[in-house]
Amino acid sequence: GAPQLAIRNVKVEPTGNTFRVTGSLDQIQAEDAYHLQVPIAIHTAGGPVYTTLETDTKQKPIEITVNDQPISLSVDPLFDLFRQLDPNETPPTIGQIFGQPRIVAVLPSDSGSKDALDAYRTLIDSWKSDEHAIEVVLDSELKELPKDRAVWIVGKENRWAKTLFADSPSWTRTDGGTAISLAGEKVPFADHSLVVIRRHPQQIDQAIGWLVVDPIEAMPGMGRKLPHYGKYSYLAFEGSEPTNTVKGQWDTTGSPLVVDLRADRSDRLALPASEPRKALAELPPAFSSRALVDCLQRLLVLRRDHRLVGLALHDRDQLFQGRLEM
Repeated sequence: GAPQLAIRNVKVEPTGNTFRVTGSLDQIQAEDAYHLQVPIAIHTAGGPVYTTLETDTKQKPIEITVNDQPISLSVDPLFDLFRQLDPNETPPTIGQIFGQPRIVAVLPSDSGSKDALDAYRTLIDSWKSDEHAIEVVLDSELKELPKDRAVWIVGKENRWAKTLFADSPSWTRTDGGTAISLAGEKVPFADHSLVVIRRHPQQIDQAIGWLVVDPIEAMPGMGRKLPHYGKYSYLAFEGSEPTNTVKGQWDTTGSPLVVDLRADRSDRLALPASEPRKALAELPPAFSSRALVDCLQRLLVLRRDHRLVGLALHDRDQLFQGRLEM
């Protein structure tokens, strides 16, 4: 029931020494329109221009005049509104797969060894539950990816991995295919386990994960640890423990609420970084520095008194034994 926004028919019209940006801001949710104060940023050759558009209708005309050549228009660029997010506004994550009631796990028909295939099956089985049903198939049995659920692509030599996880701007196989670069961080396949998440090529709100585990002894650890890394888009672990060495989220691109206003769009649109904003509220410190100092002083006094008592008892014993010089 939250509002869902769309930006349509955006145009730039030179008007003498200024530029007029026009279009329509639509609320496309099935429910009635909300009364919203929508932040809008127009990035221009002279810097950003910020404004707020008030709307309480399903379609609201946009008309904004700026002094410099517009480069892009962004609606709610800092996510101030309570609204439904488009899938392109959030990175694909591991949690999208573990949060699905039904998924498909595609195992490699050529895993290199029966022990490795059996270990992968045991790993997948450890994630099954009444709320998380997993259908297991071999890559040779699957003719096309299901569009109604998330998918695990399991194993380095999985046939689907060669097409779904070929080189991209986010990850690249290096060193003759013996390593992979994840957001610029190189990870060898040998003695490493990795997870890479991407969006379903035919169903953008579904996620596909590539899971590679090496050595086999790391399987139980990956089974325990991976559900706790739900917010990440990629991970790498080392050894049989396994120990996490690389983690991160992919950058989000392609938001439908960002419109490229340039005449030449041959290169990728680069949006300027937003200035940091002060938090609306600040939590009190977890510990009081004054109370810690007072506590430390009391402990020092107690330690000193304890030493004095200990010395006194030692002297008493020496006196009773006739060894203490008076």
